[in-house]
Amino acid sequence: HSAVPQPVLGPDGKSPLSNVTALAAGGLHSVAATRDGQIYAWGYNGTGQIPCGKRGGFWDDKGPRDVPLPAAALAEGAKRAIAPAAGMAVAAGYEATYALANDGGVWASGWSLYGELGNGSSGVNRDTLGAVLTGRTVSWEKPSPGIWRASLVYRYTDEAHAAEGVKDLEVTDV
Repeated sequence: HSAVPQPVLGPDGKSPLSNVTALAAGGLHSVAATRDGQIYAWGYNGTGQIPCGKRGGFWDDKGPRDVPLPAAALAEGAKRAIAPAAGMAVAAGYEATYALANDGGVWASGWSLYGELGNGSSGVNRDTLGAVLTGRTVSWEKPSPGIWRASLVYRYTDEAHAAEGVKDLEVTDV
């Protein structure tokens, strides 16, 4: 912990993370997109919100629970770090990571107890970025420089909302 701002080191642990075009801070992790479209995340990884292909939870130790340096994101099914979303924007939810692609598609990883990843399932966490399935175009308005307006991205897939016929992605300003 530090009361003094510290530079975010890059994946090599030596030089600062650079060429960042978008940055988001969640409750327990952070995520950044770089000019070349790569997505990096670091911090707590208990539910796969650091999309590096492994997560460290309390009940099974598949990977690191704490990721102290930015880790390059993996796309679902990929074995090496790639720029899956050509990230224009990123969001860090409670225990989920979202990236907005240049083509308007949304990618997500992490916690999905209530269907937050928008892939049609609930109760299954994802430790790589996977496409959010939606029936309509997602708009994600960037705020003007100096203006803070967090957006919450979520999908209704729980039984209560599915029974009401809600099936597509919602983007809500908070």
